[in-house]
Amino acid sequence: MYLDHKDELNVAKVDCTEELAKPLCTLFEVRGYPTLYFLPIDTENNGKYVKFEDRRTLETLEKFALNGGYLNS
Repeated sequence: MYLDHKDELNVAKVDCTEELAKPLCTLFEVRGYPTLYFLPIDTENNGKYVKFEDRRTLETLEKFALNGGYLNS
């Protein structure tokens, strides 16, 4: 997925056990690992983030992030 969609998505990994990451993890209310969030950049979503809660497969991630699946969450 990373190489196939490098011009469409940015992916970040945050280790919530690291002291510097704790404020960010608190802000996003990370309680378990892995926790995946999608932060779309569009006017329809008004800057809100969406928690990904589907099966963690390439197909479901692509559908969620690239095909508007996050709009149904």
